[in-house]
Amino acid sequence: MILAEGISRRSGRDDTVFSRQLDIIPQDKLVENAFTVIGAGSLGSCIANTLAMMGAETLRLFDDDTVEIRNLGVQLVGQKHVGKLKVEAVKLTIRQLHGMDIQPYAERYTADKDAFGYMISAVDHMDARTEIWKAIKANFLKVPLYIDTRAGGRQATILIVDPSDKDLGNQYEKDWIFPQAEGLPERCTEKMTTYVPWSVAGEVGALIVNHLRGETLPYQIHIDTVTHQHVMIPHPFRK
Repeated sequence: MILAEGISRRSGRDDTVFSRQLDIIPQDKLVENAFTVIGAGSLGSCIANTLAMMGAETLRLFDDDTVEIRNLGVQLVGQKHVGKLKVEAVKLTIRQLHGMDIQPYAERYTADKDAFGYMISAVDHMDARTEIWKAIKANFLKVPLYIDTRAGGRQATILIVDPSDKDLGNQYEKDWIFPQAEGLPERCTEKMTTYVPWSVAGEVGALIVNHLRGETLPYQIHIDTVTHQHVMIPHPFRK
C-alpha cells in the first residue's frame, strides 16, 4: 500500500489509519527505522502499542517474564494472557488492535546483543539497564537515540541520550547507571499505577517524532502525577 509518494508499508496495514497524523509524524522516516523496546511490562507494553499506533513497522520486544494476575491492572494485556509470555501477549494484543506483527524475543537483553535503531529501555532493574547500556555503547554508531524510561508509584523519569555524544553518555553513566542495591526500594502496592505508563509512552512517542523531525530534545523529563508537573532538563553540554 502507498501512504504518500515514496512511502510504502511492509505490513499491509490500511494507510488511512495514519491519515490524521501525516503532517506531524514523518511516516517515511518512521517506516525506515527500527525500534527496540526492552521490557514488556507496564511501560514496555504501552510504549510498544504507542509506536504501533504511530506507524512503526519494525518493532522488536524483549522480555523473558510471563503474565500474572497482578499485571492486568497496569499492563496492556488481558485475562486470557495470564500464564503466557509477556512478549507473546503484547504481540497478540497489538495484532488484534492494529493488525501489525511485532518481533517478540522471550529472553533477557544482555550486553552481547546487537543494538540498532531507536533503543528504548522499559525495565525495572538496574542490572538490566547496565547490560542495555553496555550493548548500546558497543554499537553506538547504529543507535541514533537511546531512551531510558523509569517509573514508580505516581512518578516517572525519562532519560534521553544520543550514544554518539560521548560527553552526554559519560554524564548519563555517571548519574544514572549504578548497582541495583543502591536503588530506592518500593512497596509492592506502590510500584505502579494504571495511568503513569501511558504518560511515559506518550512522551516517548513525542521524543521519537521530534528526533525524526530534527528538533531539539531535552536530556531528562520528570513526570509527577501528584503535582501534575512535567519538568524538562536540557542537554547539559549544549550551548
